[in-house]
This record gives sequence, C-alpha cells and structure tokens, in this order.
Amino acid sequence: MDHRNNKGRDRHALARPGTKRVAPTAVFVSSIPIETIEIAEGITCTTPEFTWFMFSRFLGLKDLVILGDAMMRRNTLHEPLTLDGFADLIARVECRAHRNGIRPPKGITQCRKALELMEEHTDSVMETILRLTLECYGLPRPVVNLPVRLPDGRLIFLDLAFPEAMVAVEYDGRHHSEQWAQDSLRRFAIEASGWAYVQVIGLGFITDADKRHVAELVGRLIRERIGKNYLLSTPLPLERVPDKRREAWKERPSGLTVAY
Repeated sequence: MDHRNNKGRDRHALARPGTKRVAPTAVFVSSIPIETIEIAEGITCTTPEFTWFMFSRFLGLKDLVILGDAMMRRNTLHEPLTLDGFADLIARVECRAHRNGIRPPKGITQCRKALELMEEHTDSVMETILRLTLECYGLPRPVVNLPVRLPDGRLIFLDLAFPEAMVAVEYDGRHHSEQWAQDSLRRFAIEASGWAYVQVIGLGFITDADKRHVAELVGRLIRERIGKNYLLSTPLPLERVPDKRREAWKERPSGLTVAY
C-alpha cells in the first residue's frame, strides 16, 4: 500500500520493532472539512461521495469512473447515490476552498472529468468498461439499462442501448454460461422486436484488438441503420472524450441535436 499520504509518525509506527501489524493504516490529510456519516452507534465513516473524492488523488480517470458507477448501481446496500449528489460534493469542496482562500484540493479536476463520464444505475464493472470503450471510439453515449417492452409483454433492461438506431449491446460474463438457453430466448425476443443485438463475451473483450472489433461492429450497425458514421480510426484517450462531446455540441448546426 502507498503510504505517501501518511503522517511521519504513522509511517514510523508501521515499521516499529515489536509491534504486530494487523493491516496497513493511512491518514488522509485534507485542507477542508471531511464529510462524515454515522452508520451505526459509535461508528463514523466518510460519506460515500467524499470517499470517492478522497480516492481521486490515487486513482486514474478510468478507475475513478468505475468507482463512481459502482457506487450508483441499481442494487446497493447504502442509500441510492446520484450524479447530482457527486456534483454537489464537488461544488461544496470548491466553495470551502475558495472561502478559506486556498486552492481547491488535489484531485478536484480529476473528479470533474470523471463526473462527465459516469452513469447512474449500472450493474457491473465490465459494463462500465464496455461503455467507455465505445465512447473512446467516437460512438454516441449509450443509454444504460434502457427499459424495453417486448411484444409478449415482458419488460427487460438492455445493458447499453442506442435507441435511435435500435442497437443493443450487452456484456455476458461467466455466470451467463449457466443460463445459455434462457439468454438465447431473450436475445431472440429482442431481435424479433426490431433491435440489432451485439453480445460481448468476457473472453472476447480482453485485448485492444478485441475492443476495436466490438466498437467496429457496433459502429457498423449504427451506420447501416441511421446512416451516421461515428467510428474513429484511432480511439481517443479517455480524458479527451468529454472534450470531444463538448466540441460536437459547439459545432452542431442550428436546430439539430448531436448524439454524442
């Protein structure tokens, strides 16, 4: 574990002879008040949003987005979190820094970038990685867990969907191998209702070549269905995706909506 953020006496204590080391300990030092919540009598923790902010000092942009998505999943043990909640946290941090006449804490810029890439109501880490991969290749941001009513009356949720083109993209992990027949019937019903369906298997989404192949397939289906070619020949760095989306909005013709 990286102890660069520990106070000196804590680093020394970890290595002191004769002590029993149970687990690494770190002390987070902040120039602004730390937001906490009492989760049980006598047990106080940092709030989920502030914990996410604390990790921004140590995580790369991709991992910070993954963490934020995971905290906003549909089924969690804590109270539901929202993008607005994270945005409010960032605003409070910046406001307190300015009020105290100091620069915003390290990591706040990373948080703002991550916020533009995060999504509510996700289900898994791999679904987040799949979504970010498609966006890096220039495709519009897909809708997460889009509810779709099938002709037989069933309500299902598509992992990632491009509603304008009616293209669905779903990630199937190892657990799906145990329900192959059920998944096949589900896919048949989705395609019968007019959707193009792309199934991404874990073993087929490992290398850069795998990811490019998936992006090309999705991009081709979108182009064939609505005549728009979004696919980039070279993927953008993740840091550039929010900037690219803003540029697309600035360049859009008057009265038109750009799906990016």
